[in-house]
Amino acid sequence: ILLVISVTTLLESTGTVREFGKIMALDTKEVPTFSSSSPLPNDDATDGGYKVNEPLHLLFGLAGDHPGFFSELEVSLKAVLLNSPLERNLPIHLMADDAAYQNLPALFDRTNLTGWQARAPVSVHTYNVQSHIPGWEERVVQLFMATNLSQAAAGLAAAKHTVGTWFRLFANEILPSDIESVLYMDVDVVIMANLELMS
Repeated sequence: ILLVISVTTLLESTGTVREFGKIMALDTKEVPTFSSSSPLPNDDATDGGYKVNEPLHLLFGLAGDHPGFFSELEVSLKAVLLNSPLERNLPIHLMADDAAYQNLPALFDRTNLTGWQARAPVSVHTYNVQSHIPGWEERVVQLFMATNLSQAAAGLAAAKHTVGTWFRLFANEILPSDIESVLYMDVDVVIMANLELMS
């Protein structure tokens, strides 16, 4: 799965939405309800394998606060905005550990993403998933152990990647339950064409 992201301002209070043109940020530690300034209606007609005007949900898994990591995320976000769908809502979901979550406001300010305009509504939903991480790490080790690895070997295999690598496996536990599909993208991926036909 591939994903794309755009960002705005991270708000201090849970569940608060602030609009900036057509780009909004929703900051919540709980599962939010998707909201948009002017969402496009869903249409039963299909075009290219997706319902016309069906939202394209994007997801990033963010862990740590390394400057290089956030530089790559900045480029990815800008590429997503430049290539956002013309006729589909674009809800962007950011699952982050504490370190990454605390760095999002500075990233949003530095890139001035609140000033970007998009033809179709773009929204940003942030999730601080720090409290879920210990349980998820244990479940990843258990998955490796199911392949007949010892607990020590499974722990080493799981530790070869940052915890953010595994966020995509647990997105269904964090994102709203009415989302049927999500496009995941690593922070070092750059979008080079319009996302309209992604399904």
